[in-house]
Amino acid sequence: MNRFRKRISNIIKLYCIYFIITCVLIFAIHHRDTANIINIKDYYSNEESLDRAFVVEDMDFSAIIKMDLIDNAKDKIDISYYKIQNDIAGDVFFAKLLEAADRGVKVRIVLDGKINKIGKDFNGLNNLIASHPNIDIRYYDNFNLLKPWTFNNVLHDKFIIVDDTFVLLGGRNIGNQYFAIEEISSSTTNDREVLVINAGHTPNSAIAQINEYFITIWNNKYTKEINRNLSNSDKRKALLKRKELKTTLSLIEEKYPRLFNTSIDYFALSHPTNKITLIHNSVERFKKNPICLKVIASLMNNAKYKITMQSPYIIPTLEMREYFDFKKLSDKEIEVLTNSEYSTPNIFAFAGYLKYRDSILNSNVDIYEYQNGGSIHAKSYIIDDRLSIIGSFNMDSRSAFLSTETIFVIDSVELSEELQKKIDKLNAGSVFVSDTTNSNLIKESRTVKSIVLRIIKYLTYPFTYLL
Repeated sequence: MNRFRKRISNIIKLYCIYFIITCVLIFAIHHRDTANIINIKDYYSNEESLDRAFVVEDMDFSAIIKMDLIDNAKDKIDISYYKIQNDIAGDVFFAKLLEAADRGVKVRIVLDGKINKIGKDFNGLNNLIASHPNIDIRYYDNFNLLKPWTFNNVLHDKFIIVDDTFVLLGGRNIGNQYFAIEEISSSTTNDREVLVINAGHTPNSAIAQINEYFITIWNNKYTKEINRNLSNSDKRKALLKRKELKTTLSLIEEKYPRLFNTSIDYFALSHPTNKITLIHNSVERFKKNPICLKVIASLMNNAKYKITMQSPYIIPTLEMREYFDFKKLSDKEIEVLTNSEYSTPNIFAFAGYLKYRDSILNSNVDIYEYQNGGSIHAKSYIIDDRLSIIGSFNMDSRSAFLSTETIFVIDSVELSEELQKKIDKLNAGSVFVSDTTNSNLIKESRTVKSIVLRIIKYLTYPFTYLL
């Protein structure tokens, strides 16, 4: 028995060493890639395009738009999401997709294979989808204990494409806290999306770009299909799941009728754009070519007078500063909005930010830290009151080098003005950290949280490239 225990102990120790090397240390290796030099002129145009767009900020309105787009889909719905939570909001979303599939709409869904399967009961849902001819689901890089390096490469996209006419893209996942229904959510996550409309039904639309990217993800070698060979037990689970989804949808429709059966004039809400360009990271494993970071950094480096940045996490590591450095941008007006110690739900990311906060402040940057209820999760950037960048990209190494990410770069003065107003409203519920006289306005986090943050700040010094 002692010999057996010793063998098990040795196996565990060997696995821990294997895990540390392949999941942690290997990602410390970085070689700057100077390929794909960015031409900033590619993101501007002096002529109005046929694409239109508007910012989706309000939580209820985001839910209403999703329900409306699904209800009015005629041919196809393509979806790529980091996380669809196994909660009421997730059930309602899938129930609506099932209704669309029942009436003949082709539905394809790609989800990250780790976050959506660890601790989640998706079996009944997978069986239901596997039994339906018009709906399909695939998982990007499934959880595999024998391949620890895959833990760091996640699918972080969040978008829905409907009928080659609409795409809703941003930082908002599907879950209770993203829709602020008080009775079903104990926390609130303030987020943002942009709705792009192919108003001219032209193949030159930005929607054609994201269609191409979706196919890349869908057919990628790391994206796995579900098993469609169902046993009788699986079929029974599928029927139970269908009934469960329909029951949940009926209850929510009855309780929250404002979210359903609305009429939205998308054209009236939207702004004209000169150009919309999709930028995305690659899908290879290990350290990625940081395409999104390159584009954002190039646009910031070439800004003439002003940069506005909102990100829930801002962790400008040494390898990120090879592409942009706040100190080198100090001749421009720079405004940054991020979470506060009080609001952040991610203590590891905020601990990483704390490491750099003083150096950012010393670079002539105006920092606002949000503390007005819930947390902020939107990722947006504005260049010279003209270019708006909205998507899933956080200003950290994980988004830069490890995750799939999608952003729209939108050349539109009108949209930039709308986006700036949204950020200004959040700034009003934030502390202006750059003004030390405001320090007495900062809400103190719980003592335990504050202590833990400081401890993690120092413990993660060698590993900020993974935050």
